[in-house]
Amino acid sequence: MATLTGNTIASTYTGLLSVTGAVGADTVEAVTDGAGTSTSLSLSQQRATITLGSGAADDFIVDGTTLVVEGDNNRVGIGTTSPDGLLHVFVSDVNVAAATDADDFIIENNASSADAGMSILTKNTRSGLIFFGDGDSATVGRIQYEHANDYMRFDTAGNERMRITSNGTVQINNGVAYSMSNNAGNGTLNGLWAGGSDQLNVGNDAGWDSIRFLPGSAEKMRIESDGNVSIGTTDAINDFGTGRTTLTLKGTGAEDYSVIELASYGTGADGHALGYIYFYDGSSQNALIGGFREAGTGDANLRFYTSQSGGSVTERMRIKRNGQVLVENMSGDVSGDDFNALWVNQRKTTGTSSSSHNIRGIYNRTTFEDADQSFGSMLGIQNVVINESAGSAECVQIHGIDSTVQMKDGDVNYLRGLQNFVNFDAGIVDNNIIGLYNLTEIASGGTISGSVYAIENDYDADTNPGGVMYGYYAVGRSNNDYHILTYSTTQSSVTFRLGDNGSVEHEQTITSGASLDYAEYFESKDGKSIAIGATVKLDDGKIVACEEGDTPIGVVRPLHTSAVVGGSQPFHWQGMYETDDYGGYVMESFTMTKWEEEVDVDTYLKTKETDGGALGGSIKKEHYDENNEKKYVIKYRFHTDRIPSDLTVPSDARVVEDKNKRKKINSDYDHSKTDSYKDREQRDEWHIVGLLGQIQITKGQPLSSSWIKMKDVSDTVELYFVK
Repeated sequence: MATLTGNTIASTYTGLLSVTGAVGADTVEAVTDGAGTSTSLSLSQQRATITLGSGAADDFIVDGTTLVVEGDNNRVGIGTTSPDGLLHVFVSDVNVAAATDADDFIIENNASSADAGMSILTKNTRSGLIFFGDGDSATVGRIQYEHANDYMRFDTAGNERMRITSNGTVQINNGVAYSMSNNAGNGTLNGLWAGGSDQLNVGNDAGWDSIRFLPGSAEKMRIESDGNVSIGTTDAINDFGTGRTTLTLKGTGAEDYSVIELASYGTGADGHALGYIYFYDGSSQNALIGGFREAGTGDANLRFYTSQSGGSVTERMRIKRNGQVLVENMSGDVSGDDFNALWVNQRKTTGTSSSSHNIRGIYNRTTFEDADQSFGSMLGIQNVVINESAGSAECVQIHGIDSTVQMKDGDVNYLRGLQNFVNFDAGIVDNNIIGLYNLTEIASGGTISGSVYAIENDYDADTNPGGVMYGYYAVGRSNNDYHILTYSTTQSSVTFRLGDNGSVEHEQTITSGASLDYAEYFESKDGKSIAIGATVKLDDGKIVACEEGDTPIGVVRPLHTSAVVGGSQPFHWQGMYETDDYGGYVMESFTMTKWEEEVDVDTYLKTKETDGGALGGSIKKEHYDENNEKKYVIKYRFHTDRIPSDLTVPSDARVVEDKNKRKKINSDYDHSKTDSYKDREQRDEWHIVGLLGQIQITKGQPLSSSWIKMKDVSDTVELYFVK
């Protein structure tokens, strides 16, 4: 081994010191001074080159692991002899390799008492920078800390995109479009908002505590601190109380409205769900509403699901694509409630309303307007009630329709339990028109302990009406033949009919229970009352009480005791109609003139339903809806030659020729006295006289020789058979 001592090698000489040795062995043992105490090597030259071999052990090592330069893969390690990247600063092993695309510079420290870090230290007026470049630009990306103003800057595409200022404000796009601020400077985010035309505001910077979205500078959505959301308005619904989360949507203009759209991805098969709205109680699903495709694109139905007593969520109602509503309730437990497939309960307790407003529990309108099509049956409402099976316990009752109408206060024009309106305007009816049809059919196989009533009408009035109380009331108008007709399938014949002219025709006997005689009305000659039970005779066509030796024609009877009473004239003056010499009515043809007038609600309420002051005339009112518009109509019906002079007949009035003939009015009849007319039952001069049958007679009265005494009724009355 060569030794060089105390010599200076001039700079003009090269290659004067060459140290050689075996590969892998120490080629420089030591560099020392004469005393052998110095271990430094000083190379004072502008360029010093150390060339390493390419083998695995061809490394340049300083003090073991202080600095290691690997000759085979050109890596530098500080604190490690096996660097994982181009420059690897190693303290302790983390036991994980750096990512392949991020292993050029590695700092590794697994010590539990220290962190791994890197520092960029500059003068307090300068910046620390990290640049990111590519083949096009050396400054395309930047991270910079500016010490003079204490802000952190982030660049992309060669431009500043975000800055964090000294007070914690985060500015995006140089603070022009968006900013996040902590105006309190306490590390808490108070606001996030945008400048310019499009804004997003979050926080309580200006006294508010919400998230606000302001695209185009006008607020469009707000999320309040309590979770309530409002879209299109700044006034979220909060009427439901604390803890209730609400969603409010409002249109932006007077004619604008709000829309919630639930859309599925693409077009599914029939029955595929389009969207759901779920209702939860805690963690349990209790109800939902779903939209489903029904029969092709554009056809859908709406389904409603509920659960009962912790059971599964089951479909209860469906609105089909054609508007049909299906309601099904198949659960077995009613949990103490009534079993109602459809329950509607409406109560108006506040707000403004008037006689121009209608209140409906259920409104149904069914219209067929397809001129080139037909139908089978058209039903406004079809109700089917079936008891297919029941237990042994007795049930209360079955009603097909149960309607209750109550009036407890107020003032109304009419109170009707059931109103039915059948209107035939045009077309062809091949069979019958029936206003109200009732079919009661009793099949074999059951037991009926009571009776069967096809129609039962039970009426009771504790308040005496100002008019008359009728159990059945009928008005026959144009072309009416009979008010009542009964047909027996057993006898294959009509058995009874009540004609439009008041005639009664029946097939067999009319039976009177307690009444036993036939009687007729007669007028007393002096216009005074004659005692009941007195025998009477005729005197110039009127009756007088019999005296000794007179032959009586009959006996004065009390009201409502005779089986048949003729001549009571309960409806009008007996000379109202013209008759021939035999008492036959004079008949004549006639026509009816009809029109109607649409009026406002006030006129409707003020108008009274009357006969218009004319024989055979009527003024009626109708109130109905047409195309969802309320209609108030006054209908006028008059014999054409009896229209009141104060009415103007419109040009579109209908004139209907009646197939029936009317009785001709007597020229002496005064229709203005109709309301003051009293029937003969109420007048003292008219008496019911029993002419045939079993009749009670006051003792001591003159008798006819043909009368037969039957018995004594009392000390003063006898029973005779009068003939």
